[in-house]
Amino acid sequence: MGVFSTIELDLLRGVVRETLRSGEAELDKDAERIARVVIATYKDGASGREELLEAARIAARRCALDHFYDRAVGLFA
Repeated sequence: MGVFSTIELDLLRGVVRETLRSGEAELDKDAERIARVVIATYKDGASGREELLEAARIAARRCALDHFYDRAVGLFA
């Protein structure tokens, strides 16, 4: 994955924590998925907090859609 500086790690952790605290992520297990998206976005060149937060929010919405789909399939299975 690579080595990140302390400042970079604080930024990435802060973005994931903020997303989880905001209630946008449904489950704690979503944290790993969101973190992977945030790290990938950072590696792709996004360095601003807002850009990373937006990527985290999108990942959280995808997780929520996956959970919704899983529940819906469970109801009709």
